[in-house]
Amino acid sequence: VDIKQRRKPEDPEPKATMWRMKTIEAIELAPEGWTASDFDDSGWMETTLPISWRDNHTAVLRASFEIDNKHAVRALRLRQYAFRQDAIQVFINGKPVAKISESGGGSQITVPLNDHAVKLLKNGRNTLAATYKHTWRWGRYFRGKDSVYHGGVNLTLEMQEKE
Repeated sequence: VDIKQRRKPEDPEPKATMWRMKTIEAIELAPEGWTASDFDDSGWMETTLPISWRDNHTAVLRASFEIDNKHAVRALRLRQYAFRQDAIQVFINGKPVAKISESGGGSQITVPLNDHAVKLLKNGRNTLAATYKHTWRWGRYFRGKDSVYHGGVNLTLEMQEKE
C-alpha cells in the first residue's frame, strides 16, 4: 500500500509503505480484532506491495499512516490492482469502508470512499487494513521475473485536501 497525499512538485517522492501481512486459509481464521488500530501485528511478515501469496488462501494486511490535520482531508479514494481476488474488504481504524466481491482476471479498481471513511480519520496514527482471498487454483503464471503473478495485489489510499 502506498498512502498518497497531494504533493507539491518540489516534494520528494514518498517511500513505499511498509505493510504487515499474515496468510491464513480462510478469513474466519483471522486473529480477533486484526483491523483495529491497537492490534499487535509485530509477529506478522513485513513487506511492501505489490505482493502475491499461496494459491486459494486469504491474506490480511495492515499499514499505518499519519494525518497531521484530519479536518484538512476533503475526500479519500482507494486505487488497487487485484488479480484473481475475492471477498476484498478494506478498513480504516477498524471500521469497514469498502467491500468488493471479486476482481476477476486482473483489474485496476478505483473506489471513491464516502464521508463515513473521512470521519474515521484521526489526527496522528491511523491504520488501513485489508483482506483478499486468492482464488486462482491452477498452476503458476509469471509475467517476467519482477512482475506480480496471479494473486497479486497493490493498494493505494489517496487523500484529497481541502482547498
